[in-house]
Amino acid sequence: MSRVQWLSSELLQTFPTCSSRTPSPSELPSLFASTAPEWRGALAESQYIKQCIELVSLDSVHPPPNLMHSDWILVDNRLSVTGRKILSSCETFQKRVLIQRPERNVEEKVIYGIASVFTAPEFRRKGYARRMLLDLVEVYKKEECVGTLLFSDIGKKFYGEMGWKPLPGNSHIDFASPNSDFHVTAVVKEATPLFEADLEKLCKEDEEILRNAIDRGPGVKTRMVIVPDYKHMAWHHMREEFVIQRLWGAKAPNVKGAIAGEPGKRVWMIWTRKYDFAPDDSEAGNMLYVLRLVIENADSGGGVLAGERDDVKENLRAVIERAQKEAQEWRMSGVRLWGPSPLVRELVKEMAVSSWEWQREVEGIASLMLNEGVSEDEIEWLANERYAWC
Repeated sequence: MSRVQWLSSELLQTFPTCSSRTPSPSELPSLFASTAPEWRGALAESQYIKQCIELVSLDSVHPPPNLMHSDWILVDNRLSVTGRKILSSCETFQKRVLIQRPERNVEEKVIYGIASVFTAPEFRRKGYARRMLLDLVEVYKKEECVGTLLFSDIGKKFYGEMGWKPLPGNSHIDFASPNSDFHVTAVVKEATPLFEADLEKLCKEDEEILRNAIDRGPGVKTRMVIVPDYKHMAWHHMREEFVIQRLWGAKAPNVKGAIAGEPGKRVWMIWTRKYDFAPDDSEAGNMLYVLRLVIENADSGGGVLAGERDDVKENLRAVIERAQKEAQEWRMSGVRLWGPSPLVRELVKEMAVSSWEWQREVEGIASLMLNEGVSEDEIEWLANERYAWC
């Protein structure tokens, strides 16, 4: 018996009358009110609740299909909907994942992202969150999916003890937001802004690049990557637009990224603005997050030909500086790039731009649990970038 099976059995015996299920519509306002102090960021509680309810109804209120979102709650089955307490809660998202096993072709499968795990203070340290999460593991084992992925904000121990293995590459680079007299002087070329209408086509091109990168011949490890499709970008941008319209009383920003270089040798970024604090304080720590960074002419190992390196560096510099200008315009503290590749790290150092690299040990720890026979230690995880966060 695996540790996960043992824990599930123990918790089932401890809470025999409890089960995890989707909340009724009448429970959603109280569910989101309970999580508001933890995740509302710069929004008022009422605004946060409205945002959550709109995202639940995403299919009907916004053209792109959603990420197959579901809310989950742990409740006592003996009580009616009107009388039961929410003992713990979370949400899940269905995502596409590409897998290349040694000696096999690339396959497309489904993986579920688990997010927003929350237990009210009066119910903490009783095992409710563990019971709910292990319930979901069993639910998704019955589906055609390879496993579950979550991003821990409480370190590696709690989820690790239940079987979620922290992935490598939980690092990021921060670029300073320029001061008010910032202007481009060092770049040879200037990046072109990307708008929403540009993204779906670029995401499809990015997916093709990734399929080629993951299928790079025999390897010792199984390669996996979450597909950075348009659904992911649209989900992040809908959250961004809701918040900015409430905080700024203005229409949402139309620049969603930047691109530089000629076809076949382009570098592009897609980003989102995240306000955890009031926007009138540029020192508060609000960041422009790079959702996805693509170097079009990188080879299957993530490098580029020696003769193309300088062009790649200038294209990268151009999109970084455009991101910095956006951060300045929207009063953000800087730009944050998750999961930089070795090539990107090298090029950033060569540019001598104001930047700092951090290894995350507590927040944003990508952690994986697989349903199939391969061990998480045998996985080479590609593109541990912000777009996959949920």
